[in-house]
Amino acid sequence: MSDGEVLDVAIVGMGPSGLYTAWRLSKADHDQMIFDKPASKLRVALFDTMPEDRVGGRLCTQPLPGYPFLTELGGMRFRSTQRLIKGLVGALGLTDQIRPFNFDQHFYFLRGKKLLEDQFKGGATAGSPYNLDGKEQGRLPHELIEAAIHDTLKSLKFGPLFRNSKEVHHWGINGDSLIKKLKSAEGLHSLTAREWALIKRFGEYRGADQLSDVGFWDLLQFQLSSEGWHLAHDGLGYESIMGNWNASVALPWFLADFAVADAFTLENGMKSIPDYLYRAIKSTTDYSLYHNWDLTGIDLHPGSKESSERLMRLQFNIDDKSQSVLARAVVLALPKGALIRLNYDKELIAGVYGEELIAKPGSPDKQLDKRAWFFDLLNSVDGRPLFKLFLGYESPWWAEKRTSPVTGKVNTDLPLRQVYYYGQDQWNKQRIAELGISGNHHSHNNYSMLMASYSDSHYIEFWSELAKPQNWSYFGREGGRNKLSSQDKRVLDNSERRSA
Repeated sequence: MSDGEVLDVAIVGMGPSGLYTAWRLSKADHDQMIFDKPASKLRVALFDTMPEDRVGGRLCTQPLPGYPFLTELGGMRFRSTQRLIKGLVGALGLTDQIRPFNFDQHFYFLRGKKLLEDQFKGGATAGSPYNLDGKEQGRLPHELIEAAIHDTLKSLKFGPLFRNSKEVHHWGINGDSLIKKLKSAEGLHSLTAREWALIKRFGEYRGADQLSDVGFWDLLQFQLSSEGWHLAHDGLGYESIMGNWNASVALPWFLADFAVADAFTLENGMKSIPDYLYRAIKSTTDYSLYHNWDLTGIDLHPGSKESSERLMRLQFNIDDKSQSVLARAVVLALPKGALIRLNYDKELIAGVYGEELIAKPGSPDKQLDKRAWFFDLLNSVDGRPLFKLFLGYESPWWAEKRTSPVTGKVNTDLPLRQVYYYGQDQWNKQRIAELGISGNHHSHNNYSMLMASYSDSHYIEFWSELAKPQNWSYFGREGGRNKLSSQDKRVLDNSERRSA
């Protein structure tokens, strides 16, 4: 890219959001005008710090070296209720790749005891190590949380501000019908996005607070007994969910994600989605892709400050050399860690957010420090670490006493948190062909995979020893069943670079 060229749109980041944004732009109607030109004529470029073989951001599918499995180092499933991702899979023509992400058994190992799901049902608490209240007995951990959400919402009060609000009338929402929905568990799962917006804004929690002023942890602590809260925390398997994030965001998210038990994945991994988008963008005229470009700062182009069209200038680092890029519009499709380290021009922030922003209603003559306000917004996102550990075995030792291999999932209060047992049903057809393995499930091949830990937040400190710089090697027999494909070797090479 030569100096002085002007892009219509610069998209920084080739994760799901960056690639999806570019793909949607490329699909815009031909008669849609953007920057006084047809959308189909836009000059668009995407930039990323990673090489071409590592697009997709936090959708990262990698083969397990030597085994017929694909590992998901990032997102690994979606629900039927998640309409956006399900619709995108259909729009990309990947519907035939959809596979159930189910396991034969689901049990718990809590406070030193193994508990099957059936032990939670029907009030059976004889084997439970938790001293639950009567109404909490017989409920699985996620069902305890859903009951607490139901008790919260049906007790909300709505005053005259709600009934007289412009939103209620403009959106045509019947206030009485909305309140009635909150009284039943079925009604909660039928709430629309606009109804949730009204609940967040006008629902009075415990007579005073709004849901947006309450933390999720605080809400659950009030609705559940101490033992009920600990069972929900220990048995759910996700530390981050049980944190004190904003209840007005947590409630609809939890109901949507845990409303149904079904889960789906893609035959060739969730990375199939960004890979498809990348290929589609690569073949689009006037769209360019730049890898190993590290964005360091963004400002207003000095030469355009006095003109009618104000351009933005992006500063990139490429192999220790600086490169400037000018653009009319910029999309920063980046995670918090990448956003907060950028150098933002003060005039750029002021120009983007305008002069109407002021400090507080009580001091109209004092202009808001927009730069501080901007970084407050960035830092309102709380980063949470995640850890996954995949292990391959020639046979499923956990199923030796059974007549057939078993797949299953365990939630535990140990630092492991979640354990997944994969059997032959999760073999990948492409990996079977690459490794020359017989696809006959009755053959002597009985490879299995164990996701021995799926943990987050402070629980990953248990695994911190593995994060120390060291030389990694593959401890497998030479040749034979553990023969590595060229793709396996690339995966291991990349793992060694990441560990270093």
